[in-house]
Amino acid sequence: MLRNSPVRRFAVTTAAVAVLATPLTACDSKDQADKKTSAAPAPQTLCGIKLPEDAERALLDLLGAQKLDTSGSRSSVRDTAEALSAGRASGDNDYELCRAFGPSSETRSITFTFSTTDEVPKQPASQFTQYKMGAMALSRPRSALLFMKCSSDRFASGFDDPVVIRGELYNMMPTGKSNDTLTQENLNVLHAVSVGLARNLGCANNAHLSSEFSMPPKV
Repeated sequence: MLRNSPVRRFAVTTAAVAVLATPLTACDSKDQADKKTSAAPAPQTLCGIKLPEDAERALLDLLGAQKLDTSGSRSSVRDTAEALSAGRASGDNDYELCRAFGPSSETRSITFTFSTTDEVPKQPASQFTQYKMGAMALSRPRSALLFMKCSSDRFASGFDDPVVIRGELYNMMPTGKSNDTLTQENLNVLHAVSVGLARNLGCANNAHLSSEFSMPPKV
């Protein structure tokens, strides 16, 4: 048996240090795990559509908000695709995919609607600037339009005859950003939402929309 010998005192000191170190090590491991968890936030989705980071930043900037709330659910993009393919959203009968707004106020909101239409406009309204994106893209500070041609077996025409889909972003109360910034951000966000819808519909080549947004040239 060890008494108060130097060997015993050394053993007791070593044991005490080990006991004290154990909770510190556990705390350090927990802190590191918490940091890893907080460093990887869940990707932002807009009514079932995963937004690229640049589109998410553009949408928050358009709303003048730090966080995003929506009026739709994760099934909204599937519901919209079903309405389009079943002919329930055509002409002036737009289908609202989603409405986005900042948590503090619903008065500053952005609405996304889609419908099928007979053709791409040959003479777009003069208050819009026209861009080369999809079949046609139009944008101004308060709203944007995107026409895309979708060939999909979800439609009665199948892959033989593409269906023209009209998407619209409408900003109820634009922020005080410059007109050029608002116009570009409108296109960025509407492009991301349209790509998500095209994928859900199974449009060939994503209805000729690029997977990543870059500001298209003016017509």
